[in-house]
Amino acid sequence: MANNRVLWISPAKLKENSNILENVDDFYCRNAILKAIDIKITPILGNNLVNYINDLIVAGTLNSPAYSVYKVLVDEYAQQAIIYAAIAELLPEVSYKITTKGLLQFDNENSTAASLNQINFMIQRYEDQSEYWLGRTRLYCMEKERLSELPQYTNPDLTNLLNIPPDRRQPWYASIYLSGMPYGYSKDLNAWGYGYGYGVQWQSFR
Repeated sequence: MANNRVLWISPAKLKENSNILENVDDFYCRNAILKAIDIKITPILGNNLVNYINDLIVAGTLNSPAYSVYKVLVDEYAQQAIIYAAIAELLPEVSYKITTKGLLQFDNENSTAASLNQINFMIQRYEDQSEYWLGRTRLYCMEKERLSELPQYTNPDLTNLLNIPPDRRQPWYASIYLSGMPYGYSKDLNAWGYGYGYGVQWQSFR
């Protein structure tokens, strides 16, 4: 059974672990969480594994010791990615409303509405943090796959073209400087490298 509208984190926990105020309607939080699962989590895990976890949540068995691998995946990795992705989804939703007069931005006498540039900056900031945790989530799954502990991840059903297989490509890109030279990760090459331009030396982890 595929339970496609299952929350992996509650609106209350989302607010508790972020700067979202209590007066933000749970309706918006639920929608943002579901979008984060659909758009961010499902492509990483594949919908076979997502549907399996959904079934465990609905059945109330996710907390069983027999499913500890899935419990850790949800609580310690996926939820972190969902929190930041959901905030990024929420920012434009709570900032702007579609009315019969068109798209409007609301504020009140005790606050000042953020500019579009400020909203976009915050969206990007939270999306970057979500990408970090998506990378951690992917690595957790790959390690458990190596230990043969996530069969739904290892053997996705590809007989149906609508099924989404897990994306094992690492999306991180981080730049730091070593001995005056930039050092970073290329998601296109799946490799770490250092140097400038065509002089970059790459170390592949394929």
